[in-house]
Amino acid sequence: MRLTIVASGSKGNSLVIDFGSTRIAVDAGFGTRNLAKRYRAAGIAPESISACIITHEHLDHAQGALAARKKWHWTLGATPLTLAAIGATRSMQLTVPIDCGSSATFGDARVTLLKVSHDAVAPAALLVEDCLSGARIGIAYDLGTIPPALNQAFASLDLLVLEANHDPAMLRAGPYPRHLQDRVAGSRGHLNNFQSAQFARDIVSSGLRTVILAHLSEQNNTPALARETVGRQLRRTNFRGKLGAASQHRACAVGDVRDVQLQLL
Repeated sequence: MRLTIVASGSKGNSLVIDFGSTRIAVDAGFGTRNLAKRYRAAGIAPESISACIITHEHLDHAQGALAARKKWHWTLGATPLTLAAIGATRSMQLTVPIDCGSSATFGDARVTLLKVSHDAVAPAALLVEDCLSGARIGIAYDLGTIPPALNQAFASLDLLVLEANHDPAMLRAGPYPRHLQDRVAGSRGHLNNFQSAQFARDIVSSGLRTVILAHLSEQNNTPALARETVGRQLRRTNFRGKLGAASQHRACAVGDVRDVQLQLL
């Protein structure tokens, strides 16, 4: 199972998980022209993707979803309220509603949606499992707090993609107006570096080989600061894998998630 984070940040998000015979995307936060350019730069043909799971309806996650379904015949999966919010229920063809706490299978991929807190209609984190190898990826971004159920769901991961959106001090000293600062820092906003560090520390298991920090703010965080804050907590555990940070502007790829081949493309 191979993971490629095509882009991650407030300007657009998308990642692709390759199971060999099945490819699924998570989020389509760009128009199809931009998506195609980014995918091909990462060596991925957009038409090779069979399904796209949308975490929530905000444009930086769902902007290109309907157009990609029409252009490349992607099946769209999301919570029923998220599908309605992006207009996907206008045609039930190539649409799979998935309630939080429930799973759906796409080829060799089993996807479970998990309820999180964010200012969207029904946002979700994902547990993605390879039906053949049993490898597990947890994906959690755009959430203001960590729900207790997420610790249990992510207890035995091979790879974790986790939001580390902002440093609290940088946020308060930064360019955002106060109301936006409060939204970002609130319980329906985004995880800060310290929240991410504590969660990553709490779910470390013997099988966890890679942690990739995602959705970093370009105004209120830096990759080095996020890695240092999370890494400090991981060093207190038995985690001996790789820690990286996804970028808004270039792809971050992992080979076999159990071989820890993290690289920047």
